[in-house]
Formats: sequence, structure tokens, C-alpha cells
Amino acid sequence: MLQSLFIQNFRAWENQTFTFNGEHVVFAGGTDSGKSSVLQALDLFFNRDTIDSTQVRDPSKDVAIGIRYDGTTFKKTFSHKTHQVKSRTPAADWKKVEAIHYIYLPATNKTSATILTELAQAKADSLLPPHLADELAAVAKHAMDEVLSVVGTAETKRNSPVTAVPRVKPARAVDFTILNNGVPVAGAELGYSKNLTYAMLVGSQYDNVVLGIDDMEHAFASMDYQKVIRSLEQHVGQVLMTTRSSQVMKHMGREVTVPVGSNPDGNMATILRGLEGQGKAFLLVEGKYDLPWYKEAAELSGFGNRVNILPAGGTNIDELRREMAGVGMKCVAIVDGDTAPDERTGKYALVRDCVELYAPDDLLQELFGTVPPKADKHAFFASVQAAKPASENGIKAAIAENIAAHLTPHSEFVREVGTILKRALES
Repeated sequence: MLQSLFIQNFRAWENQTFTFNGEHVVFAGGTDSGKSSVLQALDLFFNRDTIDSTQVRDPSKDVAIGIRYDGTTFKKTFSHKTHQVKSRTPAADWKKVEAIHYIYLPATNKTSATILTELAQAKADSLLPPHLADELAAVAKHAMDEVLSVVGTAETKRNSPVTAVPRVKPARAVDFTILNNGVPVAGAELGYSKNLTYAMLVGSQYDNVVLGIDDMEHAFASMDYQKVIRSLEQHVGQVLMTTRSSQVMKHMGREVTVPVGSNPDGNMATILRGLEGQGKAFLLVEGKYDLPWYKEAAELSGFGNRVNILPAGGTNIDELRREMAGVGMKCVAIVDGDTAPDERTGKYALVRDCVELYAPDDLLQELFGTVPPKADKHAFFASVQAAKPASENGIKAAIAENIAAHLTPHSEFVREVGTILKRALES
């Protein structure tokens, strides 16, 4: 499903990228750390064409929300002047985005009738014949062409014709009146509504749904977090959840845990401490696109069941490491080679400047049609960009999405990470 999310000028986030790599994710952090803003940004991207002015961080700048999906980066930009959608790029492939249904469960109550309608629309999309949208689009275009046939004539006093491209989403055009014994479900009491929502979510398979759950500890009436989380992940394409509860963290499995908050406030260690029940040490990595590298390297070097890997962010890694170590949590940090290590406090550095310099030649040739020099990261990215124009983050993302299949126990990066973890955890 979703491989990453980019947020610019929206609520808590000035400019931030979160990497999911298609996995289920839990965003952990304290109050007002920006967790909810991540899920709200996705709701804005998938479901809304207008942004509330109060959600714009800097009113003099546009808001941009982007995702990476199926190897392509999609971006939706909202004008800071009109608060309407300004552009969607790339326009040609936007049908891929419209095939995904993002269902957002906010911390404030959302009626089960609304959720039921959204799930039914997602299910309908998976059942509808593929040609139906094209046929409806053709009818809609013909209708609009007739309406616009006079535009550009002398009567309208316009020289340039107006054009319109239909955006057809057949399943989303269907609405439902939801009743329970003749009474609208929308008015149901909160506990019943939560139970009904959970039953619907696990009652069928929704592979085309990304589910965003704000405040996992309050989202459902059941307190068996492990059962709820595992069941949701089995029935939904991708689950993204937020929590500030160490009790919820105790029941996390192989989800990616993302500590959220530009400045840890002393609560992060308490929240993450729930993961300690799994008997694992914590491995902090700094880069946004490093996670797939380290997850595969830990598995291949025999440490996969001994570490929880947290993408801490380059600016937060030292503060988070000190906070966690201060309450007795076993914590190892591995940073890029251009950052000074401090092995006495558990901070280790790679030999090379960044993980991309460890990319196998065959993968680089396959992705970019060239094998760039690897002695210097600036020359590396410049060489790739000369062969295939792309942003630096785009290059990192493309490599990260494919790296797991190209690493082996004998890869230089795997051996180096294994050596560091052995030294840090077994000394």
C-alpha cells in the first residue's frame, strides 16, 4: 500500500516525510506532538478538495500533501489564497490514487453509519466491472461537451474555449440510509457505535482500504488491544494508528513504530516502554528512508528478534536516545558516516556517508540505468540525477522500496550493521 507520506505547511508539520514501506504503522507520542495531523493530512489528500484555513501553518504559502504509492509520487496542492485544490500531479496516473479508500477514524466520534457507507463504497469499488468508470466518464464527457459547445462563440465574448475532464468515482456516488429496527444508526450511543464499527471492519476483507485510527486506546469498546490490532491488520490493506499509551504499545507486533514530536517532552520514553515487554533492545536510525535497510539487515544478521527499530529522525535521535537511556532502556543508535559517533553512549556510525552508498550495482543499474560513484554522497546523487532526473528523496525512496530483495547476509551493509549490533548488544 502506501510507501511514504509527505506533508508541507499543514498543521504541526512545516516540511516532513514519513516512510511506511507498505507496512502497518503506529505513531507514538504525547499530546500535541503532531500524531493526529499525520492522519488528517491523509484524509485531506484522499477525501477533500477544500482545506480549512485554520489548518494552514503559514497563510502565505500553499499546502502540499504527497504520497508514494506503487513506485510513483502523487502530490495534491491547496492554494493558500482560495483554500481549494490547486493541482494534482501527475494527473495521468491519478486513477491509481482513486482506487485507494482512506477511512479515517478521528478521536472525536464519527458515526458508524458514515463508516459503514465508506466501507460499502470501498467494497463496491472492488466488485464493480473495470470498464464501468470508463463508460460513465465517456457519457459525462459527452454531456459536458454539449453544455460547453457555445463557449468561445461571440455571445460569450471569449477567445479561448473552456474544457472539462470528468472525474468519475462510481462507488463513491452511492449513498445509504442506515437503519437498525427502523431507527437511524447515526443516533446510536457511543459504545454500540464503536462495537458496530469494529464488527464491520473485521467482517469482510478490504484490501483497497487504508485505515487511519486516531487514539487507538479509545477507538473501540474492546480493551483486548492485541486481538483488535491483529484482526484489523488481517482484514484491512494497511492500518495507520496513533497512540500515547504504553498499554497499547505492549501489544504491538511487527508494525513500524514512528516516534512523533519535533522535541521529545519527557513522555516518549514512557510511551515506548510498552515495547520493552517484548524483551528487545531499541535500534534508532536517523534517515527517513533507512528503515527497510535496517529491518532487512537485522534479519539477515540474526538480530531481527532482538531489536525494535525506530526511525527517530536525524535531529531527534540524540535527545530520544538520552531520554530512553535515562530510564534504563537498552538503546543503540546507528547514524550515517558523516555524523560523529559516541560509542560509549551507544551511538555508532556507518563507514560510508549514507545507506544509499551501499546499494548493490545491479539494483542501481536496474533503477537508474547507471552505477554512480560511491565514494562521496554528493557525487553519487549528482551522477544518478544526470542519468535519470529525480529529486534526492525520490532516489532514496526508489532504492528503499527495492533494497530488501537485493541484500544478502554477505552484503557490506548487512555485515557492518551485524558487527555494530553484536558489539553493542553482546559486549
